[in-house]
Formats: sequence, structure tokens, C-alpha cells
Amino acid sequence: MKKPSWIIALAIGCTTAIGVSNAALAADKKKGERDEAADFLNALTGSTDSKGSSGMSDLKDATRNVGPASQAASEDLKVKISEVKGDGKVKVIGAFASKSIIVQNHKCVARAPRVEFFEAPEFPFHADKFNICTELEGGAGRAMKMSVQITTGRGKIIGRAENEIADFTGKTRLDHIIDFQPLTFPEAGTYRLIVDIEGERVANIPLFDVRPPKGAE
Repeated sequence: MKKPSWIIALAIGCTTAIGVSNAALAADKKKGERDEAADFLNALTGSTDSKGSSGMSDLKDATRNVGPASQAASEDLKVKISEVKGDGKVKVIGAFASKSIIVQNHKCVARAPRVEFFEAPEFPFHADKFNICTELEGGAGRAMKMSVQITTGRGKIIGRAENEIADFTGKTRLDHIIDFQPLTFPEAGTYRLIVDIEGERVANIPLFDVRPPKGAE
């Protein structure tokens, strides 16, 4: 049985309308995807959309309610960045001498009594070899050349260690040991420790005394 022409025309119209509708939906979907991508890019770059709202603000809002684990990871990252970044200044926060010093758990440990003074029966006085621990703080985040001197109170150098390396890579606190061979102390008095980091004087501090025995002139 042959279908009337008006039925055929109606069917063709419906098919065409459905095709146009599907095409419109597909176009809307692609536009939405492009808009989402643009919004994400604006958030990363800090660009402003047509309404004047900052994309970076949207990104901050989206990350404001992160969980504890994410927050902890963020804090760890901040710490690591702060360890690497800094003005490069180094401070000597402490120093001491002993006949034997080692480093345990990144800290100087004296295996013999700390030297507060040497008792000299006569001058010049010849002391046995000893170690010096320098306790350093710095934010350079890299290895730095270091030199150390021991001087009399009047500034005469009696011992020095050149080309030492203070390595602040990944840290801001460092204990560094310098080995000194036997030294000769020409006179009684307070001897000083001078520390230079890459040519800059960072410390000139008392280290220990050298004195005659009690009762001796």
C-alpha cells in the first residue's frame, strides 16, 4: 500500500529536525568543553574573565578545602623551598675545641673533654693536635668555601685551615669539624677563632685560653 505524500514529508521533516537538534547539542557540548578549558587556563595564569573575576581566586577557592594530607604535603613543600632559598648569609652560632670530635645525627659530639683552656708550663707552648667544631646557620642552600684561623688576642695567626667546605645543600643548620695539627702558642692569653665564608668575615670569637699553671709567675 502506497503511503500518502504528506506522511512521507512529515517523516523527512522529523528526521531533519532531529539531526539539527543533535548537531546543536554537539556544538553546545564542544563550547562547554572549550569554556571549561579556558576557565582552567585562566585560573592557572591569573587571567581575568569578562565579568572581572580573577581566575586565580577561583583556583584558591577550589583548593581551600583540601584534606589534611594535601595540606601537610603543601607545608612540607614550603619547608623544602625555604631551605633552598635564602640570602646566603652564614652565622656562627657556636664553636668549641676538643682532642676528639665526631658528628652524630648531624651534631658535633666531643669524645674527649672540651678544651676551655690549655695549661702551659712555659712559653712558647706546644699543644697536641685537636679538633674544632663550628656550629653554622645559613640559607644559601649550596656548598660554600670556608676558611678558619686561630689568632692571639692581638691578631697574630698561629694556625689556619683553608679550603674547607661548608655544605648547606638541603639544610640551614650545619656542624662542621676542622682538624688542627699541633700548634705553638707564643704567649698566655685568650685565643680567638676567625671564620670566613667565601671571603666574608662571619665570626671573630673567643675560643679558649692558654695560661700558666696556678701559682706560677
